[in-house]
Amino acid sequence: MAVIRKLQPVPTEPEVRKLSEHVLLCKLGRKWLLRPHSARGPGCIIALREMSTIYGGERPDALGWRAGGPWAGSYLIEVKTSRSDFLSDRSKPFRQQPETGVGNWRFYLCPKGLISIEDLPAGWGLLWTTKSGQIKPVRFPHIDRTLPWQEREKLTANCRFTCNREQEMTLFLSALRSDADPQAALDQRREARQIAGRIQALLDEERERHQHTRNRMAELVSRNLQLEAELEDLQTRD
Repeated sequence: MAVIRKLQPVPTEPEVRKLSEHVLLCKLGRKWLLRPHSARGPGCIIALREMSTIYGGERPDALGWRAGGPWAGSYLIEVKTSRSDFLSDRSKPFRQQPETGVGNWRFYLCPKGLISIEDLPAGWGLLWTTKSGQIKPVRFPHIDRTLPWQEREKLTANCRFTCNREQEMTLFLSALRSDADPQAALDQRREARQIAGRIQALLDEERERHQHTRNRMAELVSRNLQLEAELEDLQTRD
């Protein structure tokens, strides 16, 4: 007798969709870290996403570094796409002992409304993503223009974490490690800048020559008009 097996429904793969949303938010977070302060961003000069290292420890969703100004330091973004993931984050060792984690300033990034300001641990900032794919800072004292400058500066300083700089260095160095020689990459960049400089010098020289030619042509046209006027005046006298 033939055995009829009941067909199993095709899985909808919610984990894949969640991962895709997580990756998307990581990308948005990295872009936001690089956004200048004038455009309501932290102004990091370097930012990487989904970092990891063979030495273990925290694996940031996005981590950036601002080199100068009163708020120089590292900026961490932790992406959350569900309440359960957000709540479980509190039990991680580097959350229980904040000084062992990375980031002088730390932010949760989530879909709008998933996390509220009241949910935040002490010192954390909050970023929401809108339906249009934009990041809306909900708590980011650096840019809170509703506060006087001194109060804003004090609040920002109070939100600064003591961080594990050694772990941050390990993460950045691990990200830079590849089959390519880092020194070769620096040499190529230096050579590219030199070539760009020579090209710019040639362009400036050509622009100056072009302007000189235009000025000379203008002088010749003016002289020609003057000669025509003088010739017409002579013909009139004759």
